[in-house]
Amino acid sequence: MLKRIEQILKNQKGISGYKICESRIESSELFFVKKNVDMDRAKNVRHFIVTVYLDYEEGGNKFKGSATTNVDPTMNDREIAKVIS
Repeated sequence: MLKRIEQILKNQKGISGYKICESRIESSELFFVKKNVDMDRAKNVRHFIVTVYLDYEEGGNKFKGSATTNVDPTMNDREIAKVIS
């Protein structure tokens, strides 16, 4: 997934830099009825936060702007490119 996001970022024009943060969350839950385990549930979730930097000039002054968005692992390449742009 990281390589897909990087490739899409490299194909975007005008971007002067980017940052990708990946976090993983793992948890397990047990549900009891009286003293017996009735159900258990586990999750393993990945989150990607992408920050894009852009250098621009306005009124003779140079600025660096940034925008941050979340990229879900279930997104296809077209959807990732849309949220990044």
